[in-house]
Amino acid sequence: MHPPLLIRVAAPLCLASFALTTGSCVLAHDPLPILPPYVLSARVQPEVACPGDRATVRWENTGGFGCTGAGCERANTIELEPAALFTGVPTNERSGSRDFTVAATTTVTVRARQQTVNTSRPVTLNEQTRTATVRVPAPALTETTRAPGACLDTPAGRVPGWNPNPLVIERGGRTSTSVLIGALVNRSPFPVEIEVLFTDGTRARRTLAPGETVDLALLSASDRPVVNRVLVTPGQGAAAGATCPPVRPEMTSEDRPPADLVVDVQYRCPSP
Repeated sequence: MHPPLLIRVAAPLCLASFALTTGSCVLAHDPLPILPPYVLSARVQPEVACPGDRATVRWENTGGFGCTGAGCERANTIELEPAALFTGVPTNERSGSRDFTVAATTTVTVRARQQTVNTSRPVTLNEQTRTATVRVPAPALTETTRAPGACLDTPAGRVPGWNPNPLVIERGGRTSTSVLIGALVNRSPFPVEIEVLFTDGTRARRTLAPGETVDLALLSASDRPVVNRVLVTPGQGAAAGATCPPVRPEMTSEDRPPADLVVDVQYRCPSP
C-alpha cells in the first residue's frame, strides 16, 4: 500500500510573484494595494457659450488614490484634451480646474491615471476617462426643457400640478452671458403663459397656444432688446382630465397627473 500523498498549498498571495522552493514560496515585496472605488467626474461651465467666451473645465477624483506600501509612492496624472487649449497639463492635481477660450463646440476629455511608482514593477491601479462639452449656437441652438406633471401633496390635499412651476429660463444660468435667448416654442398639449423680463427692466406677457412659436425680442419696444429671464406657467385647462385621489395604497394606481409642461428654447449668439 502506498503512503498517503502530502500536498502543501502555497498562499494565494504567491500568485503575484513567487520563488518556488521545497514545498514553499517566497513573496516578493512589491505591494499591490487594495483601494476603495475610484470615481472621476468632470464638467464644463458654461454649457453653452459664444466664440471668444471663457469656459472652465473642472474635475474631481475620489476613492483610491495611489499606493501606500513600502517602496512605492502615489502617482496621479490628469491629462486634458484637446491639449492645445490648455497650459500646465499634465498635472497631478487630484481635483482642479483649467480655463480655456471657446472657439466652437468643443468636447473636453479628462483622463485620470493612478500608478504605483516602483523601480522593479510599475502597476497601473486605476484609469478613467470622462468627457464634457461646451456648445456654441451656429447659428442657433435649440434645447427642450420641461416641468413634469405630478400629483402634489399640499395642506389642502393632493392636487394636480407641475414641478417646477413656474419653469424658469434664465440668461447666464447654464449659458454664458453672451448667449441670447431668442425664440420659444410651446410643445405642451395645452396653452402656456409666458412672462418675459428684459435687461432694461421692462416686461411682456403672452399666451402661447400648443405648437405656437414666438420671437421673444419682438415682445419688447426697445431697439436692442435682451431677454434676461422667461417664466413659463401652465395656461387655462392645463390640468383638464387629471385626477389625484387621496393617498390610499389601493388607489395609487388611479393617479392621472397632468401632461408635462414642455417648451423648446432657442439660443443664439449676437450678430457680429
